[in-house]
Amino acid sequence: PVAYYPALVIAAPLIAAAGAARLIETRRYPHSRLTPLSLALAALALAGLTLVASALAIQDYFEGFSFRYSLIEPKIGPDRFIGVDEILGLTAFRLTGEGDQPPDLLIGAALLITGLLAGAALILPPRREHNTGNGERLRWTLTVVAIAAALIWLRFGRPYEYGFMKGAAYTSFVLWGLAARGLERIAERVQRTGMLLASGAAVLILV
Repeated sequence: PVAYYPALVIAAPLIAAAGAARLIETRRYPHSRLTPLSLALAALALAGLTLVASALAIQDYFEGFSFRYSLIEPKIGPDRFIGVDEILGLTAFRLTGEGDQPPDLLIGAALLITGLLAGAALILPPRREHNTGNGERLRWTLTVVAIAAALIWLRFGRPYEYGFMKGAAYTSFVLWGLAARGLERIAERVQRTGMLLASGAAVLILV
């Protein structure tokens, strides 16, 4: 199914990362009514009920796709794997990869800044008055690892240009969210003027 609808497949690592983070947090901070085992069993029960409720729709979905793609040899999307700059929206996507684009120097600078901001979000600890513990860092780290693993699989494990393009497009919000969080961490450490400037830059990034 990843070859035909990667938009759905990319949700799996995001959900898995959130579940793994919740299990680790439950183990780190035990609760009398909630244990890692009970949480895992509850998640499996919920997943089982969801699967049962949607079993017929899933079967019909795959049968429809199997019939459709047995008639012709489909060709969808580009003949190349898109780059990080296209995933993040720093360059315009075109099927051929040709056409006007921002200067390479500007693209490289934007990629470097985005990477540094994302690194700041994972490395810099929160200010004491805004401290939320290590839970936030754990969730971000697991999410980044999960989507990186998914993209590596889409690129090398099941290489398909269209599948990689569409799956990667659904991960960009995570990367920009991490960059915005890094900008916020930096803003916490500067004067009020710097915080206003950083907040304005964060809005521009998200827009």
